Amino acid sequence: GGGGGGGGGGAEDVELRELLEQEVSRFGEEVEELMAVAEDLESVLQGGGRPGSYPVEMVEQVVMQSEKLWHVLASRVAALHARADAFRDEYLAQLRAADPRARSPFVKT
Repeated sequence: GGGGGGGGGGAEDVELRELLEQEVSRFGEEVEELMAVAEDLESVLQGGGRPGSYPVEMVEQVVMQSEKLWHVLASRVAALHARADAFRDEYLAQLRAADPRARSPFVKT
């Protein structure tokens, strides 16, 4: 069997771009949340705002949550890189299927 003809590259490129944009957007939202926590913590540590308005337990919890969020973000960045690599490999496979002599657009020359 053979089957399935070419074409569709444009639609697949759009779908790939949308997937990557969604991942980047989701990651950006998580970074914004983390930065809000970090700014709040920094304010507490600098005694800004209302000194003594944050119980020690709350500050400890913010520090622990911040540390957990950094670990989550690091794993998400690694996952995003892995997906980007997979998308790149798939794109190159499709490009070379259409033209075996095609050069990778990802390599600087």
